[in-house]
Amino acid sequence: MSTTEQDLQHATTLLSKLQATDAKALENDSAARHELLQLSRNLTAALENPVDRATDLVFKPYTTVAARIAVDLNLFQHICDHVDGITSQKLAELTGADEVLITRILRLLAATAHLSESSTNTWTANPTTHALASPPVAAGHRFVYDILVTAALRTPTYLHESHYIAPTAPTDGLIQYAHQTKLPIFDYLATKPSLLADFNLFMGHTLGARSAWHDWYDVEGRILNGFSGGDLVVDVGGGKGHDLAALWATHGQHAAWPSSARLVLQDLPQVLSAIPPSMLPAPITLTPYDFFTPQPVRGARVYLLHHILHDWADSYCHTILTHLREAMAPGYSKLLIHELVLPDEGASELQARFDLVMMTFNGGMERTRGQWRGLLEGAGFCKVRFWEGDDGGDGLVEAEVVGRGETVEKETETEIGV
Repeated sequence: MSTTEQDLQHATTLLSKLQATDAKALENDSAARHELLQLSRNLTAALENPVDRATDLVFKPYTTVAARIAVDLNLFQHICDHVDGITSQKLAELTGADEVLITRILRLLAATAHLSESSTNTWTANPTTHALASPPVAAGHRFVYDILVTAALRTPTYLHESHYIAPTAPTDGLIQYAHQTKLPIFDYLATKPSLLADFNLFMGHTLGARSAWHDWYDVEGRILNGFSGGDLVVDVGGGKGHDLAALWATHGQHAAWPSSARLVLQDLPQVLSAIPPSMLPAPITLTPYDFFTPQPVRGARVYLLHHILHDWADSYCHTILTHLREAMAPGYSKLLIHELVLPDEGASELQARFDLVMMTFNGGMERTRGQWRGLLEGAGFCKVRFWEGDDGGDGLVEAEVVGRGETVEKETETEIGV
């Protein structure tokens, strides 16, 4: 059988699977929805001519360029504001940009389904257009393009000069190479206030739109049961406290919630001082803390790291984890890590892409199950378990510590945390 015949046969099989899917069942089943999305991508790959598919990759960056220009001109918002459609001529009047240029930009974005072309040089919004018009997503386009894409374009040269050794140092990585600075990323962003504001807006809203870890992790069974009082959850590097506030809002009023439970929000002083006093519920206590120093809160039930370790290479993570391990009570405290958990094989495009984003951002990485186990066991943790979120995004890693002189056999994965 020829390659073409095999591809067509594969496409026919995939199409049959797609047709057999119960569309109504997808409304509340995100796992099935993500599986269907992957099937549709596989179908496209099977139908495309291999040379066309390879060549498409060469020119794909121009879609990102077009979107960035559209954000600068506020084209997505203008299109959303005109329910019946808006012409390139009218957009030129509203923005002061060249009409022909606007048409050329929007033509590509319509071809990639980011908006719709209702008639000649007339544009209407689809659901993706409305998402692109939202301030957090627009902020993401500005930040990622101006900071990360600029660095990504220099990555081949950087890696050639480093003999293809991935960057790990926060003061000598891709950001520093491309932007000609020796400042760590957050210190560098402090010199770019508008981009720092874009970063905070993008991260605070787009990531917050995903389901929270405590929606699909058994908080009562694995945290509240066995709680002996005092500090319940310490959110290490928790920013403005969104995680703890959401945890309290979801579980704090339940009968199982202990009245004596304290929630501790830790971050750098300048982060905590910017939080309005009325923003967080009463059970949350603010504690200034740098996670590269010894952990001052000892013996808490849970220490939470949300999107912290993927910023850092293994050696830095080892330091962070060691300080936490030394503060944890053996057989009682739990470490929860809320991040992407890549499968050991067959990572999704989103997972693989974010891994390269983290390499660019701060010499960090997204980790596979095997890498998480190695990192945690190397820092003295045991009983490593995994949970997957319901939206194809972040997972949860749980780990414990053993007492001095104790030994624990390497645990196999179980049905409660696989």
